[in-house]
Amino acid sequence: MRRLILTSALFFCCILMMAQQRFVYLTTDEVSIDSVIPHVGYQLPLPENYQDSLYHVTLQYPEYIAMAPSDIEKYHKLSTEPLPAMPQPEYSIVFDRKKPILKIGVTPLALNEGKHKILVSFMLKIESTPVNKAKAAKGEAKPNTASTYAEHSILASGKWAKISVSETGVHELTAETIKKAGFNDINKVKIYGYGGNLQPEAIRAEYLKQTDDLKEVPQCIIDGKHLFYAKGPVSYSSKNATTRIRNPYSNYGYYFITQNDEETT
Repeated sequence: MRRLILTSALFFCCILMMAQQRFVYLTTDEVSIDSVIPHVGYQLPLPENYQDSLYHVTLQYPEYIAMAPSDIEKYHKLSTEPLPAMPQPEYSIVFDRKKPILKIGVTPLALNEGKHKILVSFMLKIESTPVNKAKAAKGEAKPNTASTYAEHSILASGKWAKISVSETGVHELTAETIKKAGFNDINKVKIYGYGGNLQPEAIRAEYLKQTDDLKEVPQCIIDGKHLFYAKGPVSYSSKNATTRIRNPYSNYGYYFITQNDEETT
C-alpha cells in the first residue's frame, strides 16, 4: 500500500495532552487508485512518559465524493477485501531513534449507503487517557491499536549492512564479506530480508502482517561454511510453473546483516 507520511510539524504543533483534533483535506494524488490502494499516513511525537497513557484515534465529520466506475474496477482488481461503511484508522506506537511516535494510517475508501465513495476530508481526533503507572510498568496498559504494521522496525537499532545476490539459490556468507561490513565474528552475524522477488500487485492485510518487517533468514553451517537460501530478481508462481517472473525494478535481491551476542545455530 502507498504510505504518505506528513511530518509532525505540518500535522501537530504541540505535544499531545488530553486531546488533539485537526481537519484533514486529501488531494487527488493521495486518494487516486492506480497500481496500489491509496493509504495516507501521519506521525505524531509522543512524550517520554507515553506509557502512562492509552491513545485512541477516531475519524469524525467525514466528507466523500463518489468513486468513479474505473476506480471501482481498479479496486476490485487489487483487493477482495470488503470496504467498510466508514474508513477506520490504524494506529500504533513505533520508535524512531528510540523516540516514541504515534503512527496513524487511513485507507480513504468506503462503501457508504451502498455506494463506493472516496474520503476527501475529515477531522482526525486523538485522545489520551491516563492509566495507572503500576499497570503500565507491568505491561498491562498497551496502546489501543488495530494496526497491521510492526510496532517498530528491527532496523531501528544496532549496526546493519546490506548485501546483494544476483540469483536465487544457496549462497555463502563469508568472513571476508562480514569484515568489509564492519563485523568481526561470523558466528554471531544474522541475516534478515526477503530478497528480490517481484511483490504482488494486490497488497492484502494478511500479506502486510507477514512482511511489514524483516524476518531472520536461517543459516546452515556445513564444514565451517555459513550457507543461506536467498531469492534473486527471478521467481516462479509455483513449483510446476514454466514461465518465470522477472522483477523489472531490480537486478538483485537484497538482504541485511547484523551482529549480536547470540551465536548462529
